[in-house]
Amino acid sequence: MIEITDEAKVKIIEILDKNPGKYLRIVFEGDGCAGPYLGVSLDEPGVNEVVTKVNGIDILLSDQVKKYAEVARINIFLNDIAKDLL
Repeated sequence: MIEITDEAKVKIIEILDKNPGKYLRIVFEGDGCAGPYLGVSLDEPGVNEVVTKVNGIDILLSDQVKKYAEVARINIFLNDIAKDLL
């Protein structure tokens, strides 16, 4: 299953606290030579969508993402753009 590092968890909670009612969504963005590209966004759950808890954080995963989630790890690499989100 997807792993969220403790450092990433702190930052994700900060972002979610500023966006009540939103969840972290993991999206499939395509395949590449190094494997699948997964992205993240903030979103609300769709009808019949299941919220999955990872390291204490509720996330939204599509069935397509779940098949790649076995090896995914979310970590935070802060740059100027990411700092603007906090």
